[in-house]
Amino acid sequence: MSAVNWIAHRAAVLLTIVWIVVFALEITAPIMVEICPVGAGLIYSVLKPLCHQKAERSFHIAGHKMGLCTRCTGVFGGLTVFGIFSIIFRWKKGLTHWWMLILLAPLAVDGIGQTAGLWNTGNIARFITGLVAAFGIVFWLYPIIFEMEKDTEL
Repeated sequence: MSAVNWIAHRAAVLLTIVWIVVFALEITAPIMVEICPVGAGLIYSVLKPLCHQKAERSFHIAGHKMGLCTRCTGVFGGLTVFGIFSIIFRWKKGLTHWWMLILLAPLAVDGIGQTAGLWNTGNIARFITGLVAAFGIVFWLYPIIFEMEKDTEL
């Protein structure tokens, strides 16, 4: 079996492992601040390309901001939970691309509205828009991946 076939046959699991690692790092960062500041700084640096990491838009653990903002926490937490759920149950019926776009819309509208200074939603609303977007992404993408895995030779 070629490396490409091996990866293609395990794409959903490999992708979910990425979500788990990102989510674990974002939770680990604030815990590490007191224990190993250099390690925490490294984790924050690794996560920086994914998120602005503004303290006022982040949940905190032990008084230290998490590695990602609340919206990104919702996205990566949702990708993790929904990805695991989808793998366990091998969800075959995927959302249409229109439903996925509808579920991404609250995140986009809220993010654009905040960036434009039209409103300022709280952290709970940001977290929920991230979760809703993650639901749309997973239940649109994973059935496609499962179909690809099925068609891949072992």
